Order: sequence, then C-alpha cells, then structure tokens
Amino acid sequence: MAARALRDWMLGSGLALAASTPLQAQEAPLPKGPTAAQVEADADPAQKRPVTLSGSYASDLNADVAGGERRGAAYLGRLSLLADADLDGLVGLRSAMLHLSILQIHGTGASGHFVGNTAAVSGIEAEPALRLNQIWVQFPLAKGAQLRLGKITAQEFFASPTAGLFINSSFGWPASFATDLPSGGPSWPLGAPGARLSVSASSKTTARIAIFAGDPAGPGQGDPQRRDGHGFNAFGFAGQPFVIGELSTTLPGGGVATLGGWKHFGRFDDVGGRADRHVGNFAVYGVVDVPLWKSARVPGQGVSGFARITVGPSDRNPVDLYLDGGVSLSGPFRNRPGDVLGIAVAFARLSPRLAGNGAADPLPSGEWVMEASYRLAVGKRMSLQPNLQYVVHPAASALVSPPGPRTPDALVLGLRTSATF
Repeated sequence: MAARALRDWMLGSGLALAASTPLQAQEAPLPKGPTAAQVEADADPAQKRPVTLSGSYASDLNADVAGGERRGAAYLGRLSLLADADLDGLVGLRSAMLHLSILQIHGTGASGHFVGNTAAVSGIEAEPALRLNQIWVQFPLAKGAQLRLGKITAQEFFASPTAGLFINSSFGWPASFATDLPSGGPSWPLGAPGARLSVSASSKTTARIAIFAGDPAGPGQGDPQRRDGHGFNAFGFAGQPFVIGELSTTLPGGGVATLGGWKHFGRFDDVGGRADRHVGNFAVYGVVDVPLWKSARVPGQGVSGFARITVGPSDRNPVDLYLDGGVSLSGPFRNRPGDVLGIAVAFARLSPRLAGNGAADPLPSGEWVMEASYRLAVGKRMSLQPNLQYVVHPAASALVSPPGPRTPDALVLGLRTSATF
C-alpha cells in the first residue's frame, strides 16, 4: 500500500507539474570547489574507490553587542559526515552514485536566543541534534541529464557562488522561502523525499527541476526541527507537493543568470487573519552572479558581484518580496591569495496585510541585514572568518499572531571557524 501511495503521489504531482511549471536550467558553479564524489567521477575509472568518506566541521561564535531582544553570546557547531558510493563498481549500476550525509549539531543559535530576527545570523543555526540530512541515489538518464531520488534538499536552487561567502543564512536559502514554506521548505537542516532532474541543454544552459513532499518535518505541531528531531519523519511524505525549477545560462564575459520559481500545492492561511485559506502558493525569482574585475598583475585577485530577487503573493506569504546583493574581493593582498573579503545587504519585506493582525506597535516594512566578512585561509583545509552584521528591524516578533512589540536594531559580531577532513 505504501508503494502504491508513493506511486500515485508522484504521478499526480508530475501531471500537475507538467501543466504549471516549465523545465528550467543550469548547475550553478559550486562556491567551494568540487565534492569528493565529483573528484572521483573525474578520475581514472581504474583508480576509483568504491566508497569515499569525507567530513567538515564549522562553528560560529556570535555576540549580540547592541540592540536585539537582549545582549549575549552564543556558540554553535556543526559536524558533517559524508559518504559517497560508486554504485557502478559496487553493484553494476552504470555511472550511478549513492550519497549519505549525517549532521551533529550542538550549541545555541544567536538569532533565536538574542537577536530576534528572521534571517538567522548563522547559516548553520539549528536545534541541537544528531540528524540524517540527506540520502539519495543519482542516475544518468542520457547525455547531460541526471536524476536524483531520495531524501534531498533544494538549496542548490536560487544559489549564487559569490553569496556563498557570507555567514547570514539568508544569503543561502532566503528568508522569504524559509518563512513562507511549511517547515521552512526542504533546506537546512531538513531534507525531504523528492526527485531532482538536471538537464544540460548545452555547455552554457542547464535546466533543473525538483519535486518534494511539501512538509519536510512531517505531521505535527510546534517547531519543525523538534518535531523531526533526527531526520526520519520526512519519510512519511507529508504535505501536498512542492515543486521548484530554474533555468540558468552563462553570460557573455562569464557569470551566470538564473530565472526560476516554485509552486506549493497545499493550503495556506491568509496572513491578514481572514478565516479563508488559499489554495496553493508560488513565487518567482531571479539571480545574477558575475565577475566584475580581474587583476592583470596579481594571480587570483578579482571582484565578483551578485543580485537576487524573489516575489510572491502578499495575501499568503508573510515575506512577499526579498532582495539581496553584494560584492566580494578574492586575494585582497598579494601575499594572501586564498583570502576573500566581501560585503552584502539583504531586505525581506513583510506583507502589508500583516498590519491587520492586531499589532500593538506599527509593523516595520521589513527586515534589513548588512554583513561584512573576511575569510582568512589557514592552510588548505581550514579558514577563519570574522564578520560583522547589522540587523535593522529584527522581524521575528512581527510574524507571530498577534505581533509583539518592535525589536531594536541589532549589532552582531561573529567568528566562523571551518575545517574539512
């Protein structure tokens, strides 16, 4: 019965997807180099290992030194353990691979305990847990086409390599998606059952589309991360389907432009407090990531920039408009080619309809985040990244019903430590 239900869910979702969302495009370049599995895939087949193990550790020490809900400091850590298996060598599935990722999250998030903003000041902020993050199998379908099946995330969508430098979570999975989608969508730290198809139409254009179970945390009330404390509730296939797709193309002179959107087939409450519920939800988005300057004298030195926007209907999305952008300078000093310096700004606009929810104070128009970061390379496998973030109108209190009092602007000082092994 479970297999039949899964088949019917996928078939029904596929018909709806075909009717409403066009197939769209390209694998965005990865900001931190190829994964261990990709290195293996490019190597001599005779030298391939059947299973590749790797891992990383990242920690953030953040201190709210002014404003926010209250002052204080928090330490947060994430240990990631990854396994990539070559199914061609192991079981004879030609060019297929299996990926598994497990997370151990510990410590305290500064946004939830001190700042009170929606765009978490740390991209690894999450509830402490030992968690299954992803497990999937990937198959080649034809030249340039790959199908991925399993528990996966959607964070490869709406991605920008330049934005990958920054610590605030919104420069990855934006505050709009995290606020508007059930359980925050299939993103850190929650994966969801789904299927992702990637098709490279040419060397310059790629289409990607994915379909997921619509509620990654599964049924229940309360904090989604606590509801799915170890990452297994998602296998219940809860919620109506969530579909996301994009088309990316390489621009003249380098860089990538992406146009995409998502659609959720569930029911959504009216953000203005009206009794009726809305059938379905959607948003459209665009991303541009381009090189702006390259030094002719200093190898590896250059400037790149990014800009992103997403828009959704105001009646069912608490954050109906999101914008961000920034620039980074690689190799800022001749003797520090591995360092990166950057500055970025994000704005998450609150739906004007939220003002009808009985707020005691006038609601802010939205939440602003400004971040300056400097990633300092320490050898080949470690980096230190001091960062400064200024949050204008922290908006977590505006998203509860009824909205709470306005939160003062916050200044946050942080230090990220990252290592791979």
